[in-house]
Formats: sequence, structure tokens, C-alpha cells
Amino acid sequence: MKAHDVLLEHLKQTVTIASATLALTIGFIKDILGPATGTLHAEILLKISWGALGTSILLAIYVLATLINHLDSAGNDANKSFKAGDNRAQQLITLGTFLIFGVGMFSLGLFAAFNYDNVVHRKPQDFMIGSATMAIEAAKKATPSAQNVTQVASVDLIPGAGEASSSVWHVALDTLAAPSTATLPASAPVAASPVRPPRHTATSTHKRKQAGHTSPPPVGAIVVPPTPQRVDYYIDAKTGVVIAQP
Repeated sequence: MKAHDVLLEHLKQTVTIASATLALTIGFIKDILGPATGTLHAEILLKISWGALGTSILLAIYVLATLINHLDSAGNDANKSFKAGDNRAQQLITLGTFLIFGVGMFSLGLFAAFNYDNVVHRKPQDFMIGSATMAIEAAKKATPSAQNVTQVASVDLIPGAGEASSSVWHVALDTLAAPSTATLPASAPVAASPVRPPRHTATSTHKRKQAGHTSPPPVGAIVVPPTPQRVDYYIDAKTGVVIAQP
């Protein structure tokens, strides 16, 4: 049973490490490899790493489910639960899981080694906007104060127009304009509120005092709800010039 627990623990660690590596490398690849990075080398290694890590996660989850299923059958066949990894096919799949995980991590390490100088010794001073985070901040600063940014739809690094242009960050922001008021036409009838006799009670007096603190909208005005809008910002990575296209 001890060997069974060790195998389960190793598989859980494989899933955890592979998932974290995938999330970090995919999520922050645009920050690490910005426009200030030189020509990348051996890009195929990064694709191999992502594919191998994703495959190892799927295989590890399958093996975990199979081993737990063996434990569930302990009431019917105790020997089966204690020999969860005794099946030849199960052993091959488990071994393949660890080998594929190793290939994924090794490929990622090789990719980092080949591009060490590009990433570590790059010259960000030549670029005002050297990462996706900086591009998002520049786009938010260019957003008018009357609009509130609700979310960042996408961030992409695209080649600039012309051979002499540098790379351009394309940032799409979802914004929400502030609510506005509109006045009804003069011909539009305004419903008159019925006149009620005043009640001289303490409660009504207190309510009138509270109502006096708030100013009602002008007669004939309607409040227009805010409308969502997507704005595309194009930021030159070298100069930091921002161009908005609603």
C-alpha cells in the first residue's frame, strides 16, 4: 500500500508542476519576449514543451482515476487494490507519463538556454513599451476620463506598417461610458402628479427633510443608461505613440 501512496503522490506533483509551468509560460510569454527581445532561437522547443506538458497532465489524470478506481474495488477484491500498478499496460502508461513530463521540462529548459542572451541581455531602453503590461497601462491612460475600463479584451504584438516601423502593441479595451441625460421635446406631454393634501405628521415632516437634500432631475429629462464600447489602441513599441480606433 505504501508504494501505491507514493505513486499517487508523484502523479499529483506531476499534474501540479506541469499545470503551473503551462500557466506561467503561456500567461507571461508576452511580458518575457517583448519587442526588445532579439530574434528567437529554436522556437520549436517551446511548442514541444507545451505539447508534452499538456499530454502528461492528461495521462496523469487518467492514471490517477484508474488507481482510485482500483481502491474502490477493495471490498470485492482486496488484492486488486493493493496491486494497483501491477498491470503491464498501467505500468507503461505511468512510465510514459513521467517520461513525457520530463521531455516537456527538458525542452523548456533548452529553449531558455538558447534564448538566454536575448531575454536577459536585451536592451529595453530602445523601447518605451517593452511588455504587454506597459502597453495596457498606456492604453488605459489614453482612455478618456468619461469612460471606465471594464476589462482588457486582448493584447497582441503585431508588426508595424512599413519596413522601417517597429512593432506595435494592439490593445483592445472594453469601456463603459458615463450615464448621460437627455431632454424630452417641448411637445411631449409631461404627466402631472396628483395633488394630495399634506399630512401634518412627524413622519411626513421627517421624510420631506430627507428629500430636500437630494436634487431631482430637471422636468422633462430622462437618464440614458451607459453603453458598452470596445476601443482598439495601437501603441508604437519604440516611441510610445498611442492611436485609438473606436
